[in-house]
Amino acid sequence: MDELEKGAEIPGTGNCILMEQLAAEPWGTVERATHPVHGDVLLVRYTSEEGKRLFAEAQPGLGKWKSTRENNLCEHLLSIHEIHGESETPYLVVEDGGGRPIEDPSILEGEIPQAPVVFWEWANRAIVEAHDCDFPHIGINALTLFATGNEDSPYRILPIAPGARKHASLVNGGLYIPPEITSDTALDELNPDSYAIALMTA
Repeated sequence: MDELEKGAEIPGTGNCILMEQLAAEPWGTVERATHPVHGDVLLVRYTSEEGKRLFAEAQPGLGKWKSTRENNLCEHLLSIHEIHGESETPYLVVEDGGGRPIEDPSILEGEIPQAPVVFWEWANRAIVEAHDCDFPHIGINALTLFATGNEDSPYRILPIAPGARKHASLVNGGLYIPPEITSDTALDELNPDSYAIALMTA
């Protein structure tokens, strides 16, 4: 896949204009873009064959994520404006809540101050709220977790593959998922989101 330049139209996304690529993973990309209807957005594009399989597995979770936010629940989740599964390259149009993924070097170097106690309290609340809304897991890791720099909502979670098992190997190289996960493991009992938070705050 050719790398696009800032200001270029992103193919297959309904005239979205690239502002910045935030991540390129084996499954696809995360980009900050301008949408003709929604304005500033984040695009999650599943550009590889593995990504398309990931998207297919995640579709029920993505639909639930979208409806959950439309009902004003789980404010820690970034809202999904549109889900495009019929496109040659499946993609999501997501609310841009500002900030950057915490895996970004500028975050690690302290450009946006990190407060471990605030982070831990926020993360636990986010996980509890998600489980109250019947998510087996929402896919917290260093790419999906955005530090916004906003005191009222310091972190928001980007949807990539909520509830999908393939999430383990395709996002962040599987670093934030329990190694014991198997096809027989009940994700809601294992709670990989809590495991991820524990690793990130160790």
